[in-house]
Amino acid sequence: MATLFLALLLVPARGEAKPSLRRVMKDMGYKDLISCKFKSGGKLTQKRLRVWYTRQVECKRKGGIPGKPRIKKMTDGYVEYLLAGRRYVFSSWVHWTTWYIGLPPPSATVVLNLVRANKLSFLGRSFDHGNIVSDLSNLKMAAKPNWTWSSPNRVTVSVVGNYRWKKGGYTVENVQHLKWVTLIRDTLKSPWRYQGTSKTRRSADRKVLSEKKYSPEEYNAMKSIKEKAEASSARAHLSSLPAVTIPIFRSGEELVKYTYRMLRTATPKQMEAYLRQVYSPWYFVKGSTVVMHSEGEKTMNKNITWALKGASKFKDQYCAVPVLRERGSYWNKDKSSWTRIVAVPGPGKWVNGKKVPGTYKLSDLQVSIVRGDKLARMNSYTRDMCPRPLSAAAKALRVRKASGSGYWKIGDKVSCAYKGRRRYYSGKVTQISGSKLFIKYSDGDTEWTTAKFCR
Repeated sequence: MATLFLALLLVPARGEAKPSLRRVMKDMGYKDLISCKFKSGGKLTQKRLRVWYTRQVECKRKGGIPGKPRIKKMTDGYVEYLLAGRRYVFSSWVHWTTWYIGLPPPSATVVLNLVRANKLSFLGRSFDHGNIVSDLSNLKMAAKPNWTWSSPNRVTVSVVGNYRWKKGGYTVENVQHLKWVTLIRDTLKSPWRYQGTSKTRRSADRKVLSEKKYSPEEYNAMKSIKEKAEASSARAHLSSLPAVTIPIFRSGEELVKYTYRMLRTATPKQMEAYLRQVYSPWYFVKGSTVVMHSEGEKTMNKNITWALKGASKFKDQYCAVPVLRERGSYWNKDKSSWTRIVAVPGPGKWVNGKKVPGTYKLSDLQVSIVRGDKLARMNSYTRDMCPRPLSAAAKALRVRKASGSGYWKIGDKVSCAYKGRRRYYSGKVTQISGSKLFIKYSDGDTEWTTAKFCR
């Protein structure tokens, strides 16, 4: 019985004809309608125990732009009627899309110039940029531009361009790609601006014109447009920072001392410019000396913030003369924390068959600044906790080396035979009295000795 009842509901009423185009135009309620046409035959459907009649319609309407009677508005969608007994009762007009006709399109020159100025956007997302290894070429309007006006000031058009794509397997494709480009403007008389590009869903719009296989070395050496753009941006950013003097560091000690001094005297921008040029390759993306990876950027910014941007800065918590904690790390004033500075030899180069060492690079920088109660403790001392610089008289003290070539001075690093034994230990000359040297060894032991036991 239920099936029979449903079948009876779907039988068209004999009393009233299906809604005509004239009636549909009246029921839609637009006052600016010029003409309409049906885009499909009518269809009866049943839902919620009622029978509905729907039909697709496309209409032409007045554009509504003063002084521009040739501009028309197109609308499509479908009308819906309820079949009530022998009558069709209008229910709703469901609008799908609206577009305009009768507008003069921008010239091909305008379109292509805007695309060239925004070629990275045209070529795709950041992921795509990592595989494209050429500039945009052979840019032109599609054979069928398919101008689509979503408003009088917004138009989409088909544009074609070529590029080279890393396919994988050491193969590079030469691709021709058709894409939709959208332009916008503020008023009918305003210049056009680029808004964006989107891919079509048709696979045929991406054509592989040719492909070529390369050696692994050639393939890996090809820089993508993403890498080129990042390098250009990094160089521009570095150029915008203050100029800093960076000498050639022939030893790790030179670099460490210079870095320590920069932490005390530089501004945040100067420090950034310095670090971007002295960091080791670990801080940069593979194959680049200017583009830092995210972890490198994060580490650099953290060190700059700690050292130079707080209320209590590096210069406030660390002595002017570095106080060595152990190799690669230096105490703050009250020895409650330390900063790590480590240098490594930079990559050298071959000259006339001989390897010339490169300038030293900074492999590790970890700035530590105390806060809160630890800072209050450091500031509570009334005496100066930093070692006093050597007086002129102390600097003049010296003892001739046992070899007879040169002199030992206060502050020199030495290797001496502790207690006259055969084994030598590293240390530092801290005092001189007559011909005697006072040595402080790395393990903390001290002694007075003479030059014949040191080298």
